[in-house]
Amino acid sequence: YGVGVDTDGNVYTWGYTKITETIDLKNIPEEVQNAKIVNVAAGYDHIVALDENGAIYVWGNRRLGQDMLPDKLQMAAAYGKNLGIKQIEASNQFSAVTEDGELFLWGNGNQADIKIKKEYQGNIEKVALTARAYIALTKDGAAVYAGFQKDNALVRIPDGLDSGVVDIAASSNAVAAVKEDGTVVVWGTCTNGEKLTAQVTAALGEGAKLEDVDAAEPFYIAADSPAIRACIDTYNEVTGENATPFTMGGGTYARHF
Repeated sequence: YGVGVDTDGNVYTWGYTKITETIDLKNIPEEVQNAKIVNVAAGYDHIVALDENGAIYVWGNRRLGQDMLPDKLQMAAAYGKNLGIKQIEASNQFSAVTEDGELFLWGNGNQADIKIKKEYQGNIEKVALTARAYIALTKDGAAVYAGFQKDNALVRIPDGLDSGVVDIAASSNAVAAVKEDGTVVVWGTCTNGEKLTAQVTAALGEGAKLEDVDAAEPFYIAADSPAIRACIDTYNEVTGENATPFTMGGGTYARHF
């Protein structure tokens, strides 16, 4: 699905917005409709919006804390204080906000890294979210992993990104950084690296160079592995069916069923 806001502060959604039988993102809350919204972000199953006074709104799935704002943001809302928020983002099941170098993360901490190392607070220019983690761009031009996870592919920041970085971006599993000289550095779980390299290089032309510096193979268990066979055989024995195993991505609500 998609979500956008016009210059008058009106929010629009389109595409497949139905999350569950009772949650549909097209049902924009009345308080959002009555506010002048200046920015929106689309998460996997929720939407985050920011109004002209710095108030934050969340709607959609909220069962995993998507609307549980950090204390400082809640206090600001209660007293009508504008923190000068300049960026809002949403991802798989957590959201982020930056204001004057400070980063706030909240939501499903069981699946995502929503912690922040103190040494980076006050020095964050921008944040980019993947499905389970994030990277940050500091005010002094460094791409950093500011979280605490140690076993994901984003932790290994490529050489040369400790300065001179001017922008960052992320997909669900990979991130990219743009340097002052136009070089684009990509790392994370890049399952289609060769195709991506060709596409980005063609788009950049002679003005920049793309470096695919790191990649990790996606997690996979074969259908004939002992663990999978035990599960499917037990299921067929109990149900009397002759089902076969299948794979799906991002199936928070098991939409295949």
